[in-house]
Amino acid sequence: MNSKLKNILKISVFSGFVIIAVILTGHIRSASAESVSGDENLSLSLVNEYRSNAGLPRLEWSDKLAQAAQDKAEDMKSDKYFEHQAPDGRVAWDFIIEEGYDYSKAGENLAIDFKNVHDATDAWELSPSHLRNIASPDYTEFGFAQTSANIEGRPTIVFVQLFAKPQSIYDRALENMTK
Repeated sequence: MNSKLKNILKISVFSGFVIIAVILTGHIRSASAESVSGDENLSLSLVNEYRSNAGLPRLEWSDKLAQAAQDKAEDMKSDKYFEHQAPDGRVAWDFIIEEGYDYSKAGENLAIDFKNVHDATDAWELSPSHLRNIASPDYTEFGFAQTSANIEGRPTIVFVQLFAKPQSIYDRALENMTK
């Protein structure tokens, strides 16, 4: 075998490994496998299963949205509330922005008093306002968190889903033109 053919084969084999690596890790775009828990994967899978059955594109995992969801869950836990607006006035968008996520659209689903992610997701899918977030074609990325908490004097689990679409260069240009 001549050296030119050997080099082509080496490049092809290397390219094949790169493609396989991209395929295997592509569904968790900005997260390493170690940073995504089983419940986070399950929440994303359940949302994407619904979206797929509805003919919608899959959402990608976002570490920044997941951290914003975790911050929101921990805030509800520490201040002992269950609302979209915190006692200090902060809302989901504030938590998202604090993580450095520049979005053009965003949505939040909250759940409490469910035993697991599957039950919370079933309830969200039965609620028209929560289902709008799950089924919105406007969103491309997703983050999820849950935490055990003591809310209103009872132990419970709080679930937070965040949906968003990153702001594009085009969105920013339009925004600057209208200022």
